[in-house]
Amino acid sequence: MTLTYEVMRLARTGGQRMVAYQATPGTPDETAMLRLESPDARPVPMSSERPESADDCAG
Repeated sequence: MTLTYEVMRLARTGGQRMVAYQATPGTPDETAMLRLESPDARPVPMSSERPESADDCAG
């Protein structure tokens, strides 16, 4: 994914900064970023966080 970014220093915060990322409009990168804010977006579980299937619980 290719993004541009801007770093803004926040006054009176002890050096904290805010970073804003942007994808070029109309690109697949923009589509991917928009999916991140979608209420339908679901995290992909890591292999170690894989939910147990019904077969794993049988016993």
